[in-house]
Amino acid sequence: MQEKKRFPKLNPRRKMLLGIEVLLLLIAASGLFRSHTQITLPAAEFAGVIAEDGNRTGTVKSSRILLQAGTYRIRLTYETPDDQVNVWSVQNSDGSTVSADGLLSNTCMLYSGLNETEMMIYVTEQVEVQVCVTSAEGSTVEITGCTLARTDHASAMWITGLLIVFLLIHMLLGLGPKSKQDRATVFALTVIILIASLPILNGYTIAGADTIYHMLRIEGVKDGLLSGQFPVRLQPNWLQGYGYATGIFYCDTFLYLPALFRIIGFPVSWVYLGYKLLLNTTSVVLSYVCFAKIFQSRRAGLLCSALYSLTIYRLLILYLKDHLGQT
Repeated sequence: MQEKKRFPKLNPRRKMLLGIEVLLLLIAASGLFRSHTQITLPAAEFAGVIAEDGNRTGTVKSSRILLQAGTYRIRLTYETPDDQVNVWSVQNSDGSTVSADGLLSNTCMLYSGLNETEMMIYVTEQVEVQVCVTSAEGSTVEITGCTLARTDHASAMWITGLLIVFLLIHMLLGLGPKSKQDRATVFALTVIILIASLPILNGYTIAGADTIYHMLRIEGVKDGLLSGQFPVRLQPNWLQGYGYATGIFYCDTFLYLPALFRIIGFPVSWVYLGYKLLLNTTSVVLSYVCFAKIFQSRRAGLLCSALYSLTIYRLLILYLKDHLGQT
C-alpha cells in the first residue's frame, strides 16, 4: 500500500501571513458589491452661444459634480460636422486635469463619423469636476446627452495589485535564493533593473517618438479582445471606429499582457510604464543568463548584463524614441 501524499503543514508565521492576505483581499473585494448611481447631465447644460476667448476657441462647461475617490466612466453623445478640431475633457473645477490635483483624465477628440464617445477618469481624492467641450472657430458641437457612472475598476485594480504582491512574496519565500551567492546575484540584478528603470519610477511617462502609437496599440488589443477577437487582427479604436489591422504589420504578441491589465481597469499610462519595466527586467535577466553561460562566470554575466542594459543607446531607444522592439 502506497502511503498518500500529504500537503506540508504550514508554520504559524505562514498561517498568519495567509490570514492577513485573505483579509486584505476581502477588504478590496468589498468595493465590488457597492451600489453605484448614475448621474445624467441634461443637454441643456451645454446649450447656448459659445463665447470666444483669447485662443479663438469657445468652451462650455457642465455644472460642478462632486466625486469621491474611485473610477468613473463618462459617456458623451454629440453631433459635429468636423473632425479633429473639437475636443472634450473632464477637468477639476479649477481647470486642471493632472493627477496631483486628485484627478487623472485626458482630452479626447470629437469626430463627425461618431455620435458617441466615452472615457474613464481616475479620482484619487474628493474633487469637484466639470465636463468641458471646446469648439474650434468656424465649427459647432451640439451635445445631446452626457452620463457619468462609477465603476468597479478601482476595486479590481486593488485586488490585482495585492495578488501580484502576494505572489512575489510567496515566490521569494518558497523559491527564493538559498545560498549566499544566489542572494548576491539576485540583489545585483535587482540593482541593475532599478537603475535602468529610473526614468519610469517617478510615475510619469516621458513622451517619446512612438509613445502615442504604442499606447494606441495597447488600446487596440484591449478593444479587440473585448469585441470577441482572438487573436486580435483588426483593432477597433483606429480610424474613428472603422478599425485598422496594425497588428498585421507590427506584431502585437507581447501586448496581450498590458492589454489584460487595461481590461482590469489600470490607466494606459500606468500599463505602459509597467510594460517598460517588464522589458527592462526581461532584458537584464536574459542577458545575464546568456553571458553567464558564455563565459561560465556569474561575475562576467552580471558585468555584461549591466553593460548591455545600461548602455546609453539602449536607454535612448527605450525612453526617447520608444522603439520598444529594439530593446
